[in-house]
Amino acid sequence: MNRFSICLFVVALLLSACETEPQLMNPDADPTMFVFACLDLNSGKHQVRVRQAIQEEGDVRVSAQNPELILPLEPIRVSLIIRNNQLSDTLYFDPLVYPKEEGAFSSEQNIIHELEFQIQPGYEISLLVEGLISGYKCTARAPYMKPPVFTHPRNWYHWTVQEYRFTNKDEPFHVSITSMGAVCKLLTEIKYLDVLKNGDTIYQKAVFAGNPYFPFSGTYNKVFELSYLFNIFNAVIPDNPEVKYRKFYRFHFKAWKGSGALAEYLHFGQRHTDNRKLYFSNINGGYGLFYSCCYGEINDIAPLWYFTETLNSSPATSHLKFIKWRHDGEYIDPDTANIQPIN
Repeated sequence: MNRFSICLFVVALLLSACETEPQLMNPDADPTMFVFACLDLNSGKHQVRVRQAIQEEGDVRVSAQNPELILPLEPIRVSLIIRNNQLSDTLYFDPLVYPKEEGAFSSEQNIIHELEFQIQPGYEISLLVEGLISGYKCTARAPYMKPPVFTHPRNWYHWTVQEYRFTNKDEPFHVSITSMGAVCKLLTEIKYLDVLKNGDTIYQKAVFAGNPYFPFSGTYNKVFELSYLFNIFNAVIPDNPEVKYRKFYRFHFKAWKGSGALAEYLHFGQRHTDNRKLYFSNINGGYGLFYSCCYGEINDIAPLWYFTETLNSSPATSHLKFIKWRHDGEYIDPDTANIQPIN
């Protein structure tokens, strides 16, 4: 994945991870597993976190420092089962050790099971987590989803041509997401150049992540209006007194969606902040969530001249110091490892 894909994938994980880490479990419950699993249908890189559900009373953040309470009590095997037309195949995840992460499960032994496999449409997808000593099993299913698509407002004379150069001043283009109960999230990346007062030029990127949207059926259509885009500029472009002027370069848009299980879980978690949300799970034989995600994108969009002219002259954005001419020369992609999407 490129850096922007990784950034998007992290956003997807953060969107759900904050809602899927249990605080306290029922101390009378039998030992069980907590499973957080995500299928990335674009990149084919799938990740599964398996933890032992905490059975003790007390502060979960303190308990989480003890690997014996967090990690499974026995060796486990994680596999993905795909079926199509009476044929099936079983793929096995590899356990990998990652650096310590923040959050409730912040144990030093951060083990994540990973698998790289491009899943094709039409497959039934199942997850299986097995205890190799006890025979304990957790299972779950996740659907394959079609990625979102971007469409230009139709021109009756050239309706088959999709253009992304903002030929419509009021509604540059649309994003269309067939939801099937999915949760949707839009990301906008702005590429531009800062020209400093001392003459230095800095290549910049800024990322804006919209709020999640929960259409439970049908199609979600988002219209990009100039006012929406200018609000994004104001949200992500910093006020730097050392900048003499700025040059706009290109847009990069992504529309991300997660399957219905994630949408329902997050929607449920918004209504209930207590332990009731712990018992919402699509993991059979354990707690947690198994969902699939995908995205659609369009990159390096160069709008027509009047966009940058309006960006320069509009009272809403003139203070951002963009000149009215678009930059079409060399652009060196900056290191975006530390870019944090703004919600």
